[in-house]
Parts: sequence; C-alpha cells; structure tokens
Amino acid sequence: MNENTKSEGNNKLPVFIGLGVSALVLIFTNPSKDKFLQYASGSSPKSCISKSSQSSQSDPVKPDLEKAVLDICKELQAWGTGTIGDITTRQNFLFFSIYSTNLGDYNSSTIGILGTFIRLGR
Repeated sequence: MNENTKSEGNNKLPVFIGLGVSALVLIFTNPSKDKFLQYASGSSPKSCISKSSQSSQSDPVKPDLEKAVLDICKELQAWGTGTIGDITTRQNFLFFSIYSTNLGDYNSSTIGILGTFIRLGR
C-alpha cells in the first residue's frame, strides 16, 4: 500500500463517523405515535395549566375554577387524542415516520423527524 492510498482511507474515516452519528441521531429522535397524537391534538399538560390560570387573580373561587377547567381540559385532550389515534396510521422508516390521518374527505400527511413534525398536506 502506498502513501496516497493510506491518506485516502484516513480522509474517509471522518465522513463515515459523521454519517454514523447522523443516522443514530435520526433514529433516536424519530417521534413515536404518542408524540404525534400529542402534537395533533394540541395536548400537553402545560397547555391545560396555562388555560386554567387565565381566571381573575382576585376571584375567591379561583382554586375551584382552576381545578374544574384543568379537569375538563384533560378530558377533552384525552378524547381528542383517542379520536385522532383511531384515524391515523404511522409508517416508520427508522430515520423518520410518516403519519397519515384520514377522515372521509379529510386527508393529511405529516413527517416526524428529529423530534418535530412537518405537515405535508391539508
């Protein structure tokens, strides 16, 4: 093996390491269907908490009102998540996933990659 062949092999090593690291990042950040359902239904515990905190500060029934709003919000989110989950399919391509939501005339596709979602259609 001459010197040129050795240096060409050494130059390729960082490229292969970079590709391997990139592949691992894509695999580990491919969002699950549960994460998609949270995204699609707009549900997160923080969104319920912020909605329940919108009542007046001087309201004497504020704690009871906040609890009622929080309970209703959580119930609606659970219902929405279940409904969306029933009409959504996931195609897992290891590095990313495609979520297809179909309800009658409504069809939507979303790509899940790097822990985020990109809506492709309607």
